[in-house]
Amino acid sequence: MKKTVKVLLKCLACLILLAGVSLGGFFLGKATVPKPLSWTKTDAFVATVVDYQGDFLLVQGAPINDGAHQGQFSFSTEGVPLWWHGVSLSFADLKPGHTLKIVYDKTAQEPGSTVLSHVLYVGGMDHEL
Repeated sequence: MKKTVKVLLKCLACLILLAGVSLGGFFLGKATVPKPLSWTKTDAFVATVVDYQGDFLLVQGAPINDGAHQGQFSFSTEGVPLWWHGVSLSFADLKPGHTLKIVYDKTAQEPGSTVLSHVLYVGGMDHEL
């Protein structure tokens, strides 16, 4: 009987230790992952490509956008992903006239600025690129 109690206590201690390690790992992992931007802190608009030189893309906001996104905008493409139908592309593949959806962090944007300071990603909207 004493042997059975000892085995049960050891099993219980191992379960408590395993639960503690699991919880510690969970909270440590949660603390190290950067928090994503919420949709309320991002903005998006549709634009057509005007020019691409070096690492900078110049686009013209489409008429379907609100007034703040109908002018010309430029941004650095360095580190910005370009996706078209789930396929990653290079900005060098873009030609003037291609239609894009541009998503950026509006909290990093200065009001009235035509240079987008923190573009999160760009999506191709044409059937073919």
